[in-house]
Amino acid sequence: MPVETGEEPAVPRDEGERLALVSLLDKYERMRALRGRLGRGTPAPAERVHLRSLATDFPGSLRELDTLSTVELDRRLAVAQAAARGEGSPAWVLWTAVYHALMTSALASRRAAPGTEGERVPLPHGRLNVLVFTALAARFDLPADVLWDRLFPATGRAARPYRAAPPALG
Repeated sequence: MPVETGEEPAVPRDEGERLALVSLLDKYERMRALRGRLGRGTPAPAERVHLRSLATDFPGSLRELDTLSTVELDRRLAVAQAAARGEGSPAWVLWTAVYHALMTSALASRRAAPGTEGERVPLPHGRLNVLVFTALAARFDLPADVLWDRLFPATGRAARPYRAAPPALG
């Protein structure tokens, strides 16, 4: 199986994925506006409200905001605008949309899950992202590390072992 770069076209498989794809326009518009107001400095308390809202609506987006250049944010905004108009989009856009939907669902389930005396079920490597990327890999029939590296490129630190292989479940 050739490894995808994420630039190949992709089509949502259902209405939920289509709506998640269209919602990325809101995400990138908000990120671009925040970048314009914040630059890359420490946010003022008033701006933190907008950052929390963005993080709630699109888990993982703050990392994107921290690591992407303004030029790349503008490019992603243009791609999201085209996708929202139904002009098609590269696979990475759909991967991103489905990632946010899966992570939002996983976070909601984790908050609602009853545990023994408030304890939670342990996560592989202590990270919910490991489970989310395992589900994302299954949805797109791609290795989790390929998706992970495309959506959240390495920042120069040592490779994390949980990116390489899906966790053993059960």
